[in-house]
Amino acid sequence: MRACLMNPIADAVRLNSATELAMRLYRLHEAGQDYARELITLSEFTGRALTRFDVDAAFGSVAPETFAAGLLVDRTKIPRDLSEPEMLELLGRVCTSNGTEFQIGYWLNCLEVNTGDAQISGLVFWPGEYFRDGNNSREMSPSEMLAVALANGRRADPGASR
Repeated sequence: MRACLMNPIADAVRLNSATELAMRLYRLHEAGQDYARELITLSEFTGRALTRFDVDAAFGSVAPETFAAGLLVDRTKIPRDLSEPEMLELLGRVCTSNGTEFQIGYWLNCLEVNTGDAQISGLVFWPGEYFRDGNNSREMSPSEMLAVALANGRRADPGASR
């Protein structure tokens, strides 16, 4: 697998600093204390205009390490040329939780960009919602999921080359 897929954040020092800020912010949020200063600091550090809504959404959903890493990812640099074997490997890793919380989220972003299917995470985790039939116990192989996602992506973007 390409190194940029395993670790899209090359600057470990920057990641550690962002993680420390996010952990402090989460602690204050959990304690019901004001964290406006920390929110401004993290926004300036990551170059993202963060709001209390962003913290509320992240706090109950992802670890502070994942929140921080997600803020540092340059979404314009997500590889847009993944091969079918690479997409299958990513889907296999996502399906078996063979990665960190951050990696799995990043890989889903990569798959979304490369398949054109904005609902690919639903296909993986909630197939009943994806297919609108309520059958969330449906089991599909990564290759079956990829075929569905690529077909759905083509329908969403008829000019797509894949």
